[in-house]
Amino acid sequence: MAKDNIGATENISQDPRLSIIDTSLTELGFILFFIILIFSAWKIGEARSQDIVQEAKLDNLQEKINEIDNVLAKVSEQRDPDALFKELVRGQMAQQDNILLIQENDLLKGELAEVKTQVTDLVEHPDLLNKALDDVKNLTKELEVAKKSQVQFMESLQYVLDLPLESTAYEVLEAIMVKKSEEQDAKARGLYLQNKLARGNGLVYPPCWADVNGKPQYVFDVVINEDFIEVLPGWPQERAVSAQAEMVQKVLGQYDSNSELWQQSQTIFDDAVQMGCRHFVRVYDHAVSKEKYKRFLSGVENHFYKFLSPRLYIKSNIPQVSLL
Repeated sequence: MAKDNIGATENISQDPRLSIIDTSLTELGFILFFIILIFSAWKIGEARSQDIVQEAKLDNLQEKINEIDNVLAKVSEQRDPDALFKELVRGQMAQQDNILLIQENDLLKGELAEVKTQVTDLVEHPDLLNKALDDVKNLTKELEVAKKSQVQFMESLQYVLDLPLESTAYEVLEAIMVKKSEEQDAKARGLYLQNKLARGNGLVYPPCWADVNGKPQYVFDVVINEDFIEVLPGWPQERAVSAQAEMVQKVLGQYDSNSELWQQSQTIFDDAVQMGCRHFVRVYDHAVSKEKYKRFLSGVENHFYKFLSPRLYIKSNIPQVSLL
């Protein structure tokens, strides 16, 4: 019986299939070992590469830190800390100025866009563009005239200052009142032009005589009758001195024709042209026929700006000269 068991065992150990399995397991173990070994070596190499990269970055940072330290050391040696602080403050102020400039630039961009829109409208409507150009030309001329009037006033003022010392009080006071009126007229003409610019319309020339608000002051009352025209004093009390000028006084009277009126009013008209202004008159219609009225009215319009009164003329006292 024992022999039988021994024989069976020998038969099993001599089975070639069991030998192949043992050999395969051993080789598989060696293969897994080498795979693990290679993987471990690769991971170690990767970790080493990362360490090298990090070390390089640390070296670069250290170099930059050293450079900054050197710069700060040189600056601290050469510059006063207070000066550095002032420069920092100036830098902060410059930054604030830059912000303000950016804001102003944004506003200018908005205004530019608006101007572009207006220009586009003008281009699309040539008639508006031509009218705007004409208005600008006319206003430029008028402003030049106003400036000329101010220069003339300064010359007149110098004339008063240059009056002889032996001049009577009456002469000096009269000259002062005339120059004061001229100063008021110069300012009033400028104000008239400003108002005209704001309104966008108005007469071509400003009034030669005007109050402090730029409102015209009339020099004559003109009564148009059927067969003649009559020119009467129409100036306010404050113009009584200026109205004594020969060019004003010579226009007063009755005229049977426009040519006679023009002959007597040519001097005051020429003076107004030189000053870049026009004198205003009030016109009263006492004519029977419209034809005669229109004929004499055209004569008035040749040298004066007019206001057509809806009422009949009622004679009043002629303003007297007053130096008080």
